[in-house]
Order: sequence, then structure tokens, then C-alpha cells
Amino acid sequence: MTGPTTRRRWWLLCLAGLVFATSVGLWQSRSIQQFRRPEVGQVLRTGERAVFDGVAYQLKAFTHAPELPIKPELRDLRDADVVRALSGAELVQVVLTVERIDPGRRPDTVFCDLTLEDPSGRVWRSDSSVEYDVDGPEASTCGGVEESGPRVGRPFDVGQVFQVPADGVDRVTGRLRLSGGQGRLLLELQPR
Repeated sequence: MTGPTTRRRWWLLCLAGLVFATSVGLWQSRSIQQFRRPEVGQVLRTGERAVFDGVAYQLKAFTHAPELPIKPELRDLRDADVVRALSGAELVQVVLTVERIDPGRRPDTVFCDLTLEDPSGRVWRSDSSVEYDVDGPEASTCGGVEESGPRVGRPFDVGQVFQVPADGVDRVTGRLRLSGGQGRLLLELQPR
């Protein structure tokens, strides 16, 4: 036979377990949200530089137009001087200068992910179908083009091209996620 004291303990134990489980669930939800959408660590405008974990990032250009120059080596093959955006879109080219400045930072850990976003939360990834044709940097990732990865003191340019609806192209900003685990940094790139 169970007495009132035993029942009360059982209910308190159940209540404590429920509070604990809810707290853990809320903590995990917040951690996942922060991982997926980290807070902006720094805003960069053209010409400005940020240093994170032994690597310097500088926004060199953030331009948009209905057409951009084609790579010189493709002009004869394509019989064109420009790459045109799809109807109703514009091409956005973002160019960064990346430099590994800390010899202790392993080159194979230098990583970044660039997306464009507008105020309503729409997100665009680079468009490799036009990026290959547009005149710009050889590297399209912060890992560089060399097999050994970025070398200390040797800056290089990284370029990516996006197709964005023309009606919202003036309101897009760049989101550059940098390597570094769950605490990774997010740089906001602004064209102005």
C-alpha cells in the first residue's frame, strides 16, 4: 500500500524530470538555431578587412549588373564579350581577398560559405553555370586553387557570381560563414 508521501515524491520526481527534459530540449533547439543562423560578427563594406582565426578577409568588390564581362579566353569560343543574366534577373559578383596570416592555422581548415540574402529572408547560392564564364578570380572558395591550400602571407582573390531577381538586387547583402566549429563567425558583406 502506498501512502500520500510516496505518491507526492513520485509526482515531484515526474515533475522534476519533465522540467529537466523541457530545459534540455529548449537548450538543444537554441543551439541548433544558432548553428544554422549564427549572429553577425562583423559587417564589411568594400575595402574593409576582418581577421578571424588566423585568416584575413577583405571585401574587394560587390557589384551587380544585367551582364558582366566574359573571361578573355572564352571570347573566341562563345563569340560574345559578356555573360547575360536570365530575363528578370541581374548578376551579382562578390570578390574577396583572403590571406592566411597565422602559420599555426592549418591550410586545410580554411573554409567559407558565401550566400546572398535579402531583408525578407530569401537566400541565393552562387550560380556555377555563369560563374565559370564570368571574368573574375580563379578561386571560388576560401580554400584557394592550390592543392596545398592557402599559404601564409600570399593573399588571393575569391570570386562568386549569383543570379538575383532584378527587383530586389539593391537590397541583397552577403553572408560569409567562416570555419571554426559551432562558434563559427558570420561576416555580413554590404555593397555600400
